[in-house]
Formats: sequence, structure tokens, C-alpha cells
Amino acid sequence: NPTSFAVPGRTTGTMYDANVLGLLSALWIGGAVVWADRLGGWRVYAAPVMVLAGWIAVWGSGSKSALAAAGILTLTVPLTMGWRVLRGRGVVLAGPLAAGIVAAVLLFGAMSTRPGNPAARAWRDFVTSGSPAHVAVELWNRNGFGAAASSLVQRFPVAGIGVGRFYSFVTAFPRTDGRGRLPPDNAQNWWRHQLAEFGVVGAAGFLVFSAAFAWFVLRPRPQRTRGAAVVRVMLAVFAYVSLFGMPGQDVMVAITFWSLAFWYVRLIGASLSAAPVRAWQWALGAVLLGVFAVVSYQTAVGELRLATRARVAGSPFSYGFGEPGVDGATDGYRVANTRAAAVVSAAGPWLEVTVRLDDAHAGTPVDVVIRADGATVLKATLGSTAPVTAFVPIDPTERRVLLDASAESPGVRLSPFAAQDLGVQMKWTVVDHLPPGAAGYRRTAG
Repeated sequence: NPTSFAVPGRTTGTMYDANVLGLLSALWIGGAVVWADRLGGWRVYAAPVMVLAGWIAVWGSGSKSALAAAGILTLTVPLTMGWRVLRGRGVVLAGPLAAGIVAAVLLFGAMSTRPGNPAARAWRDFVTSGSPAHVAVELWNRNGFGAAASSLVQRFPVAGIGVGRFYSFVTAFPRTDGRGRLPPDNAQNWWRHQLAEFGVVGAAGFLVFSAAFAWFVLRPRPQRTRGAAVVRVMLAVFAYVSLFGMPGQDVMVAITFWSLAFWYVRLIGASLSAAPVRAWQWALGAVLLGVFAVVSYQTAVGELRLATRARVAGSPFSYGFGEPGVDGATDGYRVANTRAAAVVSAAGPWLEVTVRLDDAHAGTPVDVVIRADGATVLKATLGSTAPVTAFVPIDPTERRVLLDASAESPGVRLSPFAAQDLGVQMKWTVVDHLPPGAAGYRRTAG
């Protein structure tokens, strides 16, 4: 067990994740009974051994959600299947059995101090942690990961932050205990994670399928086999666990879910034929795809641009600029490629930005545009080594400016894939006062 789960003494088996081990073991507590009931013979005697092994694995995993899932499925078997030995009295026995399981969990939780004991963890988190409202809030926020996801959904509701990007974005949010920032992890809820990464438009198909499949599984229907009710509960348990965690991102769990879905469809005798996709459905999909693509592009070049994120976070960032010169006419000047950007710390009222051509490129006209935080502050055609200067006002509440420089020359064919050196040199300096006669450049859109 060479994982972080070894520290509290939680078992991971061959899966390297105690929560994955716990969930799969809990699901197959019910699955083993359905398997044995449908096939009979020696499997009837093997099922109790498999159920016991499942409970041992659930307990060893230390997973609270797996413990709840195992308890639900253990109750489901006598309640829904009416075992032959019970002769239909499963409903009568379910109440005392439920009370016994809850009492045992509470007893083990109150008596144990082992950090890997799931009953003790449940006791600590749900019984002694405070009011039911506090427990509900903590379940939803999940150590701050849920709150971070909700914040990102509010900021980027249409197209989200991009597939797989939650793990890096969440590190900008503080821990709930005040000890630094959150580590890379998921949103602790499948639907919330999809909304954060894809937005409402991007996750529309996933959300519609989830709602349709939930109705398909949960709606009342006559059961052709006794095991169908247990498999239905297994699917419902998986959905319940996915509200407070994301074990389904593990391949083994994903395969198990789809196996259970197919198993349920077969047990209830439902048809697997699909209706043809109609023209209006294709049109709706195309519209959603177009909206998603447009909004994704806008956010990618805007608020989600790496340089913009670095400016907001106050992190050093630069590309396309060389090191500053140290002597003569090049003192302080940096070579600027056709595309260059830098986050500049500016502790002062004005930022002086100057551009010029180097000696080797003098005589070749070069169009230069300088933007500060997205607003144009300098636009000029350079043809000599004579400098052109702009004075940029600095927001006293920010103290950081994102400078973007772009250059092109009518006589030079530029590569669309790589920045080039057209001889543009640029420097910036913080100044306290404007020079005599300088009015400063207002930031203008464009």
C-alpha cells in the first residue's frame, strides 16, 4: 500500500485507492447474491462467502460512503428478493436487521479510535462534528473542493474552464482549515465536476443522459426477476456515492457501472434498440456545439488565458522577451518577438513603455501595438532606432500590469506557428511623475 491511504491504515488492495476498493466491494455484496440466485447450485453456498469478503474489504478500506453503500445493499437483499429460506418474510426482518446494522456501526464508531475504521470516521464526522446542518454543508463542500467547484461554475457557467483543468484551477482556492491552498483533486461530485469543466452547454448531453437514465432505473415497473430490484439499488448506490465523491473516474469503477447498467436492462427485459436521431436533434446539437466553441474561444483568449491568470494570481510570467540590455543604447531594452507578453510588477503611478528598432533592422518599417491589460496604449510604425514612448497609468489597487506586444512588417512574411524577431526592442520603467509635456496615454479598447 505505497499510497497516502497507508498513513491512516486504510486498505487499497491492488487498486491504489481505498475509496475505489470500498465502493466496488460494497456493490458486489448485492451483486454476489443476484449472481447466486439466478444460477443456483453451488453458487448459493458461495454467495455468503463473497458477501463476507465484500464486508471485510469495505471495512478495511475505511471508506464512509462504501460503508453506507454496503449497509444499504445488505438491507436490500432480504427486503427485495425474499430469499427462499425466508419465504417472503424479508420485509418483516428488514427492520430489525437495519436497526442492528445501525447500532453496530454506532457502537464500533464510539468505541474505536483507529483513524482507518469507517465506523469511527462516520461517528466523528456525522455524530460528534456538530448539527445536521453543519454535516450537510460539509458533505456538500467536501473540505473546500465543492465550494471551489461552485465558484468556478458561477464564473464560467456556459463552457466551463476546460476538460481536465479543475485539478490545476482548484489549487488557487484556500483550504477550509486555513492551512494553505487546496491540493489538486476533483470536485467530489460528478455532476458538479462536469459543470465546472464543461459548463452548462458542454455538459448538456451528460446532464440529459443522467436524468433520462435515472428515470429509466427508478420509475415503478413490474420486475421480471427478483435480482432486478437489487441491481437497481446497486445503480442508485453508485449515484449516491457520486454525489459526494468521484470513484467513477477510475476505469475499473466505470466498467463496473456500465456492466451494472447493461445487467439491469437485461434483467427487466427492456429493448436495446435506439430510435433514429431526428433532424431537429442534429440541429440542436450543432447549435450547442457552436455556442460551446465560441464561448470556449472567448474565455480561452480572455479570462482563462495563461498570462491573464498569472496576472490575477500575482505569479511571474513572460514569453517572447529576451534579457534586458546592460550598456549603451540598449540599456534596459529587451528583444521582443512578434508575439510577446509579460506580467510587470508596478509599484508606482505610471509605467513608461518604450519601443524602438535595433540597428540591424533600421529602415524596414515595422508596425507595433502595445496593450496593457488588454487595452491599447501604443500603436506606431517604427522605421528607425528613434524610440517611441507611452505612459500607462497604473491601477493602485492592482500594482500589476499585463503587457502584450505584437509586431508585423509589410515586407516580411511571418510564420503563423512561431514568433519571429523583427528587430523590435522594448523596455518598461515605473516612474513617479510624467515628464514635462507628456500627457500620458489613455487605455483604449482595440
